[in-house]
Amino acid sequence: MAMRSFFVVLVVLLAACTSAQNDAETGQATTPSQSAAATTTTATMTAPSQPASAEPTSSPAPTNEPTSVPEPQATPTSASTVAPLRPAGDPPPTSVEYESTSVWISRVAMSADSIELTWGSFDDATEYRLYRIEYVSVQRPSPDAMTDDRVFHIANDFGRTVDDSVEEGDRYWYGVQAFSGAGVPLAYGWHRADAVTDDEAPASVEILSAEFTDGEILLTWAEPQENYELHAYRTLRSIDGGEFEVLATTWNLEQRSFVDEPPRTADTATYAVQAMDFHWNRSEPIPLQVDVP
Repeated sequence: MAMRSFFVVLVVLLAACTSAQNDAETGQATTPSQSAAATTTTATMTAPSQPASAEPTSSPAPTNEPTSVPEPQATPTSASTVAPLRPAGDPPPTSVEYESTSVWISRVAMSADSIELTWGSFDDATEYRLYRIEYVSVQRPSPDAMTDDRVFHIANDFGRTVDDSVEEGDRYWYGVQAFSGAGVPLAYGWHRADAVTDDEAPASVEILSAEFTDGEILLTWAEPQENYELHAYRTLRSIDGGEFEVLATTWNLEQRSFVDEPPRTADTATYAVQAMDFHWNRSEPIPLQVDVP
């Protein structure tokens, strides 16, 4: 009996020691039921779900995908900083806005079924050959492209001609080459033209300001909003309600200012700027009257 009591006491002491050790490891005393509940809670715990609109809490891992570049934002159009244009009269459309080598060639009119061209003269030239090649690049062709199989017109002097064998919608390079009486090439030039019918003029040009200083009037204007193939500007003037005359033309589209010295006897000067596109369509002028002190 004493021996049995001894073993019962020993078992109780061992159980107490084990429980004390578990309490020391967890830092708190728990009952078996509490311990089971805590284990169950820990096993079922998950991170709280993030709202769909929330920003990520950490930076995304780097990838090899290129980052997108935002499109440039349109900025309001204002007057150019190029030196103001001054009166120079109205040159014909053939005063070549395109570079050439001594001989110019230019379009006069373009439509879906024909292209009218004109070309200039060159000293000592007795023959002019006109060429047409397919437009494949903005780079002007070299004289090597002026081969006999591309000749469509021959003349003995400067003049005009119409090419009515074009294909609607096609774009061409037209060339002219001047030859001496001995058949030696003297000079050449190139010009682009399109077999397209376009009767729509650019939008009207708004004059931003007209300032009178020391006997001169400085005009500035904005680029028109609708300006498909914008090509040139013309400055017009009327004195005391008279007819408009062309004072100057520029093919530099960055040049959006003009200086004029109106007659001292004038009471008013009325100005307008016209935009011209590649087909020579001209915008409707918007007159602006200026009092001349």
